[in-house]
Amino acid sequence: MPQIEYPFFNLAWQNSETRVYLPVRLTNPETGQATSIEMALVDTGADACAIPGSIASSLGHDLKHKDVLSKQTSGISGIPVDTYAHTFKLELLSADANRVVWSCEQALIECLDEEIPILLGAADFLANFRISIDYPQQKVLLDW
Repeated sequence: MPQIEYPFFNLAWQNSETRVYLPVRLTNPETGQATSIEMALVDTGADACAIPGSIASSLGHDLKHKDVLSKQTSGISGIPVDTYAHTFKLELLSADANRVVWSCEQALIECLDEEIPILLGAADFLANFRISIDYPQQKVLLDW
């Protein structure tokens, strides 16, 4: 069973709160345009992965195209948020972000028309892993 370990990251602008982030790469399968994201937040309470619409647009997706599946979902505190589902290739990168260690060729990711952290939720990502979060040792271990 493949396994990889990541350190925790403390972000000064987050008041030094420790959060679980993983490095990923998103690719628009239609255009081949890609971007690496070193700090995608692991969100065990999220049903799906979510990104800001600005990232989808920068990779060639037409965020609100008439053929795009759109819906309202519950955001933080149950506030309704409009989302637009777009397909991406989602790749988990090594801790140094230099190589791909896992890939999902057709991840359907919810894109929001606002700036949010990149969220790694259950659908198309977390459901593929056994995740151990070790707060005392400040590390995350993923098995698949």
